[in-house]
Amino acid sequence: MVLFELLSFTDEEVDLITSGLRRWSQKNHIDVHSERGEDALKRAIGLVSCGVKCVDELVARLDENCAPLPAERPSHLNGE
Repeated sequence: MVLFELLSFTDEEVDLITSGLRRWSQKNHIDVHSERGEDALKRAIGLVSCGVKCVDELVARLDENCAPLPAERPSHLNGE
């Protein structure tokens, strides 16, 4: 279970993961409890494990790997 992985992180790292995931999910209108949100959580944990130390960098990396395709976004986010 993903949440047990968080036990090995410092409080600051847990805050980084949760803050980054929250910002990413709000920006992309993704429910963190959805399949895509759970995938983003796993990736955020992996990124912080690999040394990401900044919320902005974490969000950018999640955007590269987990952001919805334009066709999946609400139309007001696609410039329509």
